[in-house]
Amino acid sequence: MPSPSVQFAAPVLNFTASFNTSNNYTTTTWTAVAIGAAAPNRCVIVSLHTDPGTVTPTAVTVGGINATLLQANDGIGLFIALVPTGTTANITITFSGLSARHAIGVWSVTGLTRGTPVGVKAAGTGLAASCSLAVPQGAAVVAAVSHAGGTGVTWTGGVTEQFDGANGNALRMSGAHVAGLAGSTLTPTATCPASAAWRIAAIVLR
Repeated sequence: MPSPSVQFAAPVLNFTASFNTSNNYTTTTWTAVAIGAAAPNRCVIVSLHTDPGTVTPTAVTVGGINATLLQANDGIGLFIALVPTGTTANITITFSGLSARHAIGVWSVTGLTRGTPVGVKAAGTGLAASCSLAVPQGAAVVAAVSHAGGTGVTWTGGVTEQFDGANGNALRMSGAHVAGLAGSTLTPTATCPASAAWRIAAIVLR
């Protein structure tokens, strides 16, 4: 008789906040950022968007807790930290040099069962920024993009936009997610109206 398959509860993923600035900083602290309901297994995901080819992040903390870099490309990064207490937290970003502009997106997730999330990244020039991920049943995906292609990002490929903002020089900084997937290959795609340099990163949560 075959063994019954083990069914895991799907992670619960919520977008909570986004911020951007055009000021010059080597260290920025966003104060009292919403991070979702407190829970012993609550993790906070931060997407960090910068101008490609300028500076890189050297540290990200959430409520004083060091965040782990999951996926990064020149101009985009995804970080995660286990933050079990509080519904708001200060998020501090430290850069390798003076950052002319940047943005963050914030998600909370509970119920992760498979350790450190895995991800992919891609870079290029054109209208559409995209990357492909193998997604197991019940998983969630967070995707983030920095795109220099003008006004407005349109997300396709099975994910739903959560924030979209401009930040000087027409740089678009946007994030999207999807949860409760049936299991397949997912290709998050962020399209801008003008061809330009782009950087995208995405992670699978399970």
